[in-house]
Amino acid sequence: MLVMSPEEILQAAVEIDSMQRRLLQEFFLKNPDVIDFKLLADFPKSGVLTIDGGSWTYKKHGLGYSFASERGDVIDAHNHFCKTSRAIDAHRLTQYLASLKGKSGDEIEGLYSLLENGLKILEKARSTCPSRTGLRTDPNRPAPRRNPGFSITKST
Repeated sequence: MLVMSPEEILQAAVEIDSMQRRLLQEFFLKNPDVIDFKLLADFPKSGVLTIDGGSWTYKKHGLGYSFASERGDVIDAHNHFCKTSRAIDAHRLTQYLASLKGKSGDEIEGLYSLLENGLKILEKARSTCPSRTGLRTDPNRPAPRRNPGFSITKST
């Protein structure tokens, strides 16, 4: 089973947030006329995006999209899909990290539980810590200067 500290979970969340923002920005530049953000009825079923010279395919499912790079990285924006979505949840992190590390089956279930618990710890720290990011494990280390900007949501 994969073991991750709260700091590593936060780092993974920052990585997925950054790439998710870039994917969504490119998606909406390519599809500027979509307007049904509730049901995504006028959104394309699938397509291809190019980011930094790399190809990402996307496929609509339910009320979101799954993006896959040609390397096999997966970002599953499965809910809260909109132009400015910054949602991070255990499902998105699990899919992303599993794609990077080649995990499957029972390993994914264990990874999901680990990430869900880690996100709860981060959210609790965020709500009780005076720093804007909410994570400050070393009192001798200065508080981070910026809020990471994404919200931690409950997986659905």
